[in-house]
Formats: sequence, structure tokens, C-alpha cells
Amino acid sequence: GKKVLMVVYGAIGQEIERMLEPFKVELLRVARSPRTSPEVHAVSELDGLLPRAQVVILILPATPESTKLIGAKQLALLPQGALLVNAARGPIVDTDALVEALNSGRIRAALDVTDPEPLPEGHPLWKCPNLLITPHVAGSTPQFAPRAVKTAAEELRRYMAGEPLHNVVQAAV
Repeated sequence: GKKVLMVVYGAIGQEIERMLEPFKVELLRVARSPRTSPEVHAVSELDGLLPRAQVVILILPATPESTKLIGAKQLALLPQGALLVNAARGPIVDTDALVEALNSGRIRAALDVTDPEPLPEGHPLWKCPNLLITPHVAGSTPQFAPRAVKTAAEELRRYMAGEPLHNVVQAAV
């Protein structure tokens, strides 16, 4: 029954949406550019969407545009008690602003990435209330190695056959 804001909505976002279906959440989606089916808002609309979100899930790549996308202003726009989940990259959230928001008791957060990373001993985040920090190892399952080998073998077969690859990574410019 919560309103969940997903930033950015791509393949991973679609999988998270599928997993959230049983919980009957209202999903707000954000991507670089808006779309109509399903409704996806542009990143430029983020500040207007934050006050509506009880949960914000960050799953976007680290780019010059996404660095400190979530700062003091954006954290202040969240409703009291909102949950910020950063499963993207640490620099997307302004760490000093996050520490302040957590210490004020306004929001909660779950992080599997931090800035800096690794988080040094004695860093203020370690003492923040309402914060869960987990290691960034979501892909570490018993099925990871067999799936990785199968994927690599299939890509190699496609490459050798002159077929288009399925998993092409393009560097951000």
C-alpha cells in the first residue's frame, strides 16, 4: 500500500516492479526521458515526485548528471519517515546531507553502497539512527557462477558466429 518512487526505470526497475506486485504498492517511475506505457516521469520531475514517495529506490548508474542527484534539498522534500534505498552507486547521494537527515530522524535509509566506499572506520554513517548498511553483493548467490559461465559461453558463441551480442556495455561519455 506504499507509494514507491523508482529512480531509474529500466530492466532492473522492471524486475523490482515485478517483485513488488504482491505488496500492492503504487509505483512512480523515473527515467532519463518520459514514457506513457507504463507511465514514466523524466528525471527533471524528480523534485515534484519526492514529496509523494514513502519509499525511494535508487538504481541508476553513476554519471556526471547523477552525482549528488539526492542532496539536502531532495531529502528535505521526502515525507517524514520515508525510506531511501540506495542500491545504485554511493556518489548519487550526498553523504553529508544524508547523515544530517538521518540524525534528525526525518528519514530512514538502507544502503548497499556508500560514498566513500569502503566506508572507513569511524565514519559518521556508522552511527546514524534509522540506517541499514549491507555489503554491495546482491549478485552473490549459489546460482551466480553457473549463470555467469552460461552467459559468457553464449556471448562467445554469438561473437564467433558473427551474431549480435545480448550483453553490450557502452561507456557513458
